[in-house]
Amino acid sequence: MSSFISSYAGKTVVAVGAHPDDVEIGMGGTVARLSEVGANVVMVIVAVPDRLDERLSESAAAASLLGAKLVALEPERCIRVEDLRMHELVRRLDAVMRAHAPAALFTHSSDETHYDHVLVHRGVLSATRLLRSDVYFYAPSACRPAIRSWQPRVWIDVSSTVDRKMSAIAAHHSQFGRRGICIDHFCEDMRLRGLPVGMAYAEGFDVHCARDA
Repeated sequence: MSSFISSYAGKTVVAVGAHPDDVEIGMGGTVARLSEVGANVVMVIVAVPDRLDERLSESAAAASLLGAKLVALEPERCIRVEDLRMHELVRRLDAVMRAHAPAALFTHSSDETHYDHVLVHRGVLSATRLLRSDVYFYAPSACRPAIRSWQPRVWIDVSSTVDRKMSAIAAHHSQFGRRGICIDHFCEDMRLRGLPVGMAYAEGFDVHCARDA
């Protein structure tokens, strides 16, 4: 959907993930395509649970590969999403939304099996109450292949940016390479996602609200 990508050219797009690597896995190819058309893409990390400096450094490298700006809600300390009370999470997300006024907002789906991802989903929805922004949810993620019933309503062709996405995921060496976790299935997920819609590689999104949807 080139029209989807081009509709955000020159505009700000915010993508929120619970942890480092979540946005890259969920929509790294789309982030790269948006940045190519001149969108100002802001990747937001809610919480870094361990190895703060290393994981933020990996995240900065990944964001650079995708052409995005990195923002961490808690850049000074290790913290879990569950350590933030919902009103505090929403307050911090409110500040991000006011600062960037995004034309489009992306975050986790409510169908996630990770409870902390669901908390971020709920917090982001609360932070949209005063904004006029398109809101999309990327596919549930797992570091290993998993059976999921979730289905998208929007498909984005990421055939031209699949390599950048995989490089961005690989930049999180502490999460994958060091732990011996193969990342090839993320590429296979994109291939399988694209098959029904005639795309070599695709990322899918559910639509919460979109002015042109």
